[in-house]
Parts: sequence; C-alpha cells; structure tokens
Amino acid sequence: MILTDRALKIKAEANNGERLKLHFDTGCSTAGLYYRYYEGHKSELDASGKREHITGGGFNIVVTKEILRLPSFRIKVGKVPVELKNLAVDTTNGDFQTSDDAGIIGMDMVNQFDCVTINLKEMFLKLE
Repeated sequence: MILTDRALKIKAEANNGERLKLHFDTGCSTAGLYYRYYEGHKSELDASGKREHITGGGFNIVVTKEILRLPSFRIKVGKVPVELKNLAVDTTNGDFQTSDDAGIIGMDMVNQFDCVTINLKEMFLKLE
C-alpha cells in the first residue's frame, strides 16, 4: 500500500504478471478499471466482456455511459489471490483522470476476507 497525492493506492498483479496500481477506497462498493487500462488491453477485454450501459453519479451530476462488464477479473494483492466479479471497465475517454491508476478497488475486495488490517502508520494491507 502506498500513499500518493493524499490517496491510498494498492499494488496488485494481474494474471498475466502485469503490475497494476489501483486507487484504494473503502467507500467504494464495487471495483472498476479505468479507460486508461481498457485502452491498453482493448482486444482481450472486448473478447471476454459484455457491453452494457450504466447510470451513476455523484454530487450534482448523473451520467449514463457504456461500459464493458467482465464476469471475473483475477489479481494478486501481495501473495493473496483476489477475484473481482462483474467488474466494470470504462470504455469511454470522457472522464477526468489525472493519475496513472489502472482502476479503483474497495469493499468488494475487503468483503472477501475474514480479517483485513489496514495499517496507515506502516503503510501495509493484510488480507486473511
């Protein structure tokens, strides 16, 4: 776990060995991959995902956009395997994104484990 720009990041490894940096937000209920990741992996993601439209928003905004829904996306956080089911992949380049994160991860990872330690003093995440 690392702290950059006042945000927590998790280093993960995809099944193909690629290293990923994910924004870690425990207020986020579902993980997702950003357009930047989609752009670099378009052919393999298009082959395994299904296109759909979602509606979401935040403060004073509601947006409907097309995403790619992956049935499963497997990563390792440290040496611990994590499976993210029904993962949304942003397929449009319209969102404001200033970091080089591959995506966001939160409670859908945390809820898979009986014990999760988030140590902000020593900056580590332990999944058991």
